[in-house]
Amino acid sequence: MVDELLAAVRARIFAYVQQHDPAAVVAEEAVTQADDLWLAAQRSSEGRVREEVLFAVAWLHWCRFLALPAGANATALRTAEHLFVELAQVNPRRVPDHHQRAAMIVRRLRTLDDPPALDHAIDLLHQEHPDRVGRLCLLGVALQIRSERTGNLADLNGAIAAQREALRNMAADHDDRGLCLSNLSNSLRVRYERVGDLADIGEAIRMARMSVEVTPADDPHRAKRLANLGTALLVRFERDGDHGNVADLNEAIAVDRAAVEVEAPDDPDRAGMLSNLGLALQARFDRFEDLSDLDEAITVGRAALDMSAPGQAKRAELLSSLGLALRERYRRVGADADLDEAIRVGRAAVEATSAGHSERAATQFNLGLALQARFERARDPADMSTAFGLWREAAADRNAAASRRIRIAEKWGDSAALLGRWQDAAEGYAAAVRLLPLLAWPGASWASRERLLAEYHGLASTAAACTVAAGFPDRAVEILERGRGVLWFHLLASQTTPSKVSARPELAGRLAELRTELDQLANPTLPRNTTVVDAKGNSLNSHLNAIVHQVEHYRSLPGAESYLHENIPESMKLLEALYALVRPGEAVDRQMAAAQQWDVLVAQLGIGSDNDSPHETTIGELRQAATSGPIVIVNCSSWRCDALLVTTTGTDVVELPDLTHADAVDRTNAFLHALRDVDSVRAGQVAARLTLERAISSVLEWLWEAVADPVLRALGHDRCPAPAQPWPRIWWCPTGPLAMLPLHAAGYHDPNDKAPGRAVLDRVVSSYTTTVRALARALIDDSQPPAAPQRPNEKLLVVALGRTPGQPQLPNVDRERDLLATVFPAERLTLLEGPAATVHAVQDALGSHTWAHLSCHGSQEPTSPSRGGLVLYDGRLTVADLTAGGSQGEFAFLSACKTAMGGTRVADEMITVAAALQYAGRRHVIATLWSVWDTAAANVAEDVYARLVSRGDLRPGQSAEALHHSVRRQRDRDPYRPSVWAPFIHIGP
Repeated sequence: MVDELLAAVRARIFAYVQQHDPAAVVAEEAVTQADDLWLAAQRSSEGRVREEVLFAVAWLHWCRFLALPAGANATALRTAEHLFVELAQVNPRRVPDHHQRAAMIVRRLRTLDDPPALDHAIDLLHQEHPDRVGRLCLLGVALQIRSERTGNLADLNGAIAAQREALRNMAADHDDRGLCLSNLSNSLRVRYERVGDLADIGEAIRMARMSVEVTPADDPHRAKRLANLGTALLVRFERDGDHGNVADLNEAIAVDRAAVEVEAPDDPDRAGMLSNLGLALQARFDRFEDLSDLDEAITVGRAALDMSAPGQAKRAELLSSLGLALRERYRRVGADADLDEAIRVGRAAVEATSAGHSERAATQFNLGLALQARFERARDPADMSTAFGLWREAAADRNAAASRRIRIAEKWGDSAALLGRWQDAAEGYAAAVRLLPLLAWPGASWASRERLLAEYHGLASTAAACTVAAGFPDRAVEILERGRGVLWFHLLASQTTPSKVSARPELAGRLAELRTELDQLANPTLPRNTTVVDAKGNSLNSHLNAIVHQVEHYRSLPGAESYLHENIPESMKLLEALYALVRPGEAVDRQMAAAQQWDVLVAQLGIGSDNDSPHETTIGELRQAATSGPIVIVNCSSWRCDALLVTTTGTDVVELPDLTHADAVDRTNAFLHALRDVDSVRAGQVAARLTLERAISSVLEWLWEAVADPVLRALGHDRCPAPAQPWPRIWWCPTGPLAMLPLHAAGYHDPNDKAPGRAVLDRVVSSYTTTVRALARALIDDSQPPAAPQRPNEKLLVVALGRTPGQPQLPNVDRERDLLATVFPAERLTLLEGPAATVHAVQDALGSHTWAHLSCHGSQEPTSPSRGGLVLYDGRLTVADLTAGGSQGEFAFLSACKTAMGGTRVADEMITVAAALQYAGRRHVIATLWSVWDTAAANVAEDVYARLVSRGDLRPGQSAEALHHSVRRQRDRDPYRPSVWAPFIHIGP
């Protein structure tokens, strides 16, 4: 009896393992036979019989676990594992070890989605094993599979860490080196798609190329490694949008074709390779509009689908990709059958994607696009309502990548606005804006965050405009606060912690430590205690740091990285190698790990409820910032332009019909071009100076008519204050292109003007604020009363660099230095000049001085504003450096060029030296919007300090009025040269 049953069970196992017949072990008769065999074996006294039965029954249940669909195989897994434990007690050599069992599970997951089985495999792989390298390689694969399914970044980081560790412990000629390199490439590429750190996609491509290089041409795994390289190249091409390097795209198509050609026809991975080729062909069609590319994409997409059975892991992605291509061909050719098929496969894709899967949002988005196309054809409102519902759910899916969710929500808002459905548009855009802080996650570098946010420039203004159109101005203000200045969120969070967590100082201290660590990792430079020297012993640190910044810069420019690699490959290899000295891949990993700890602490401290919805400042809190005067948010959008007047009692809307977004962009560009032209001929040309003066005057007059005059009239400031009256104050908070322009100086300044007083300078005292919440915070700090008229610990830091290596001389810097030495006693003044004014010295001194006056050259990087900064004796103190160093204090006078001019691509982020100092703790900052003559800077400084300093003590609270009267005085002296007096602004309360 035992022998017959044992033979029957063995036959079933053989049929499954050798003949690939799952029915042999799935059938209920298999369980019945195994149960009967087990009972019969219990009556046998022979130890050998018991061992053979244990072996057979355990393997039958293990095979059932592998063969049954997910959800129906849990009992089989538990039974098999229990029997393997018993078998190990009898003869451990006959039990597949935990690594072997995990490998079988992971192999099964190539085609099936089985979350419980995946969790079990990962648990097995966390156990030590003699083949440590093999275990780490497989653990990396398993963790990545789980991360792709759930969107869990910790799993993805774990996968990368495991793969790096495997490579470190692996011989150069190890058989699995190509496999591990390819897996690491895949994980880095996925992390780039989720987080957006520019270093990841570059490293992913390098690892993929290495994996292909070490894989022989006849290796059966070569196709998969080619496919991974093709996917990474396509991601980099799509990252750069319309500026993507076509060389990346063509290479992606070439390696995808090669992968399809060499892969075995019956290999289940071939379906994914065909789909990848289809996606690359679609991308080339989008660029060149060659219909043959789109036709081929559909052909290979259908072939991929034919290879995929229902229930297989990647089937939903295959369906969704095919649907995209069909919809696009419908848009170009107009065949209704294509659209009908696109909707059909789109619905199937959504149905095939389980809730909680990270790709579900993508399938919902694509189906919504197809339904929108049918709405445009048939005008059935139900199609659009269904599309909005899909996009609403997709945008709220926390398992999807943040950038994808934002793109979906933005499409929802765009589509609703085009239909005039303002409430739907406001809801869609607001959903997108709420997610913007996720793009500024501190786990990515500064350059990466800037690039990601640049893709959505103007989104907050668009959302606010639609919200105003829907009748909710208060909500519009909240949305603008959520969607602007998001790069500064984690900096403000750590600084506001102590007042909120006095009962948990240990967490607040840890948060501050993490912020310092994150700032240093996000802005890579050599550590201070590290010196790299040349053959003669000269320090190369400043050169290496400059190279690092340059690499960050070209990575942030669309298409630049792949173009440079294509045209100067050897130079780029050297640059990348030098970059890796300062910011190796492991540093990126450490940064992301620290950022995840940051998220946990932020939630624990109540600064933000979670990573997906950090604390939103309410309109009630924001109104407190208007206690000293109204805040004027000038919102500029393609839908409408308004001034939102925030006071302590409400938000009033002033429509600005003479302001359009297109006009604002054109005038700002012309203005910036004029400034650049003058900078390029700084030594001289009178014609360029005259052109600049005319350009500035034109902009000031236009700003008066389009913005300032309507705003001031609405506020009741329609004339100059009487001599005995106090000057009223307002705070400007411009958005978009207007953030580059001098609203405080708007008006007509010709003394012969027929209607004098038509200028902001003659009506109110102006200050600026980057955001309303920044002003609210500064006001809270400013409300603390001084302890005494003079506070011994309060000193002025003076940085005076009239002569800087490689820069033109600034002769009037000495004049400013001497002025300050006269009005401040020696014990309350620290002077750094000449070789003493180094980057590290100034950064350290800012942290220990309440007041600062920095007289030196300034530098701005319009496309990478965090690289702009103050030019010191040994290099540049960048915006990113200033945020990392911390600078608690009251006042800073930036007598340097362009210290309040931000980046053109991320204007709403206000990434400037002035903003960095304010967010780092300086409540009052005087700065400049463009290049200034050092004579003008010295004149303004003399006026300002004459009003602010009394008996060696500085009164920062009067800095706005002091600057206002100084600028008016300079204007009255030289009204036809606004370039001399208009750039000076005050930021703060």
